[in-house]
Amino acid sequence: MLHIIKRRHLTKGKQQLVFLWLILLHSTISSAQSPFSKTNEVSNSSSSKPILASEMDSLTANLLAEDLMKEAIVHFDAGRLPTCLTKLNEAIAINTFQQLKDILYFYRAICKSKMNRSAEAIEDYNKAVQYNPKKIKYRYYRGLAFFRIGNYAKAELDFEYSLEHQGNNADLLLKIGFLKEQNEELQAAINYYSQAIEQQPNLSEAYYLRGLLHLRVLLHEKACQDLKKASQLQHPAAEEVFQKYCGSY
Repeated sequence: MLHIIKRRHLTKGKQQLVFLWLILLHSTISSAQSPFSKTNEVSNSSSSKPILASEMDSLTANLLAEDLMKEAIVHFDAGRLPTCLTKLNEAIAINTFQQLKDILYFYRAICKSKMNRSAEAIEDYNKAVQYNPKKIKYRYYRGLAFFRIGNYAKAELDFEYSLEHQGNNADLLLKIGFLKEQNEELQAAINYYSQAIEQQPNLSEAYYLRGLLHLRVLLHEKACQDLKKASQLQHPAAEEVFQKYCGSY
């Protein structure tokens, strides 16, 4: 009887042991599969999922910035300059895409220039040049902004840089000639006006400015020739000046 009890007791003990082992095994398996397990938390912290989410956020922001820029251009073309500026401010605030930065600052500078906020525009042109120093037109437009606020020295530097890297351009030659004249570099100014005419023979403004300059240096005959040509090319002020200084020439 005692043997039977002991046997039953051992059997019962073995069953409990097996049962405990099964529980422990189940617990181990469950722990390994649980999404909240410590192992999985470590894995998640180094997995690509949060990075992808972060990249997606950045991508979404950059796409939105591009859309805002396109909207700004539409508003600019329609003359809604304050709205254009607001859209570009929002785009610049959220954009992290390196290749879009210079473009956004350039467009905002153009918008500010159109609003007669040249000093602020120059700050944005500076940013655009900083992000993309090789873009010649950024320096050209910055030169225009310097010109508008009367900073002729810096305007000339930007125009000369543009001319050097872009090649001969009648518009640039004309502008540099005018700046040379303001600096009292009169012969240099005449040379630039002449180069502008070589590049664009029907450029009435070049004939007109060179004609006025010839008057200043007392080259009367050359002045009248230039003013007559400017008048023939429909320059709005040339005929009046011609009549005043050249008479029946």
